[in-house]
Amino acid sequence: MAQTEFYTVLSRYYDELFPAEEDTVNFLRLHLNSNEPVLDAACGSGNYTHALMREGFDVYGVDSEPEMIARAGAKGHSERFFVGDMLELHELSPAPFGGIFCIGNSLSHVSTTDEVKSFVARAHDAMHAKRQLLIQVMNPERLTPKLAVPLPSLKAPGVTLHRSYTYVPELERIEFGAELVTDTGERAEVTQTLLVITEELLHQHLRDAGFSAIEAASDFLGAAFARHSSPMLVMRARS
Repeated sequence: MAQTEFYTVLSRYYDELFPAEEDTVNFLRLHLNSNEPVLDAACGSGNYTHALMREGFDVYGVDSEPEMIARAGAKGHSERFFVGDMLELHELSPAPFGGIFCIGNSLSHVSTTDEVKSFVARAHDAMHAKRQLLIQVMNPERLTPKLAVPLPSLKAPGVTLHRSYTYVPELERIEFGAELVTDTGERAEVTQTLLVITEELLHQHLRDAGFSAIEAASDFLGAAFARHSSPMLVMRARS
């Protein structure tokens, strides 16, 4: 199945499989400015965007998948959601922002490290001074080369999502495999190549773009980042 078709099917179940988690909402609320516009880059169906709206934030969402934006807008405040490229954040009409967040391993879906660099630079251009950029990706350095590592399956009423990562060092890429199975027998599968984004690489790009006070953690509770064991990487930087 083509990538677009898979995500079209996934969008029907996205809210149930990826609900807004309390620890993540608390982290975002702590580090973002509620008095200025905030941007959810690669917002999906807007679960975190809407969660922050309920907390009183002036928040907007952008995503490249029209189906996701349609679902986000159907929950309300459709004028706050845009189909767009997260590499062009500075062109969104509410900019400059009082904070930007890109979570859910979304940044790993760009094609090259130059695009990571571009995203970070554009985010810096699209923010007020001394505001927070928050990024969460998987930590590739914990993976054993060429060994498929399954993630915990996600379950929701009527559907299960199976996922795995395989690190291919010679390509500097990660193969992401996913299979969505419904109780009615519908199946949707995809294999997608993701970019390897390490803490060192992201730290360098953040510093080059002009960010300061750069910090890494292993989760949204602020646990110390461990290069070879932390499942994910949470980066926080000040513009």
